[in-house]
Amino acid sequence: GSIYEGNYFNNKKQGKGKFVWADGSSYEGEFYNDEINGKGNFRWLDNSYYEGQWKNGKIEGYWKLSFFNGQYYEGEFSENKKSGKGKYFYNSNRYFEGNWKNNLENGEGVLILGNKKHHGIWKDGKLLKKINIKKE
Repeated sequence: GSIYEGNYFNNKKQGKGKFVWADGSSYEGEFYNDEINGKGNFRWLDNSYYEGQWKNGKIEGYWKLSFFNGQYYEGEFSENKKSGKGKYFYNSNRYFEGNWKNNLENGEGVLILGNKKHHGIWKDGKLLKKINIKKE
């Protein structure tokens, strides 16, 4: 089963603690009123992890999400989804920096592929329109 080690208040998880699920994934950080709330880290068995703020058991605010394969995302989340400004690093030669909505590239952004930059407007993860940036 699941295991919780940490502080309680009125028989509810509150303050600092660690929760380990039956599948071995774990969360270590702050709890409030029996829910994950505040700063903490969530780790899967493959060593992928979230590091950042939680609100009522959901990922909220600025985060770093790292995957076992070396890819990672740094940026804003809302309701467990990439939302707002952020960067997704696919590998050392490829990353997207810009606006996100519902876990997909949305709005203005730039895709870096090696030494090439592709500026544009994105919708639901797809490039809608390229933007030419004037060099100064």
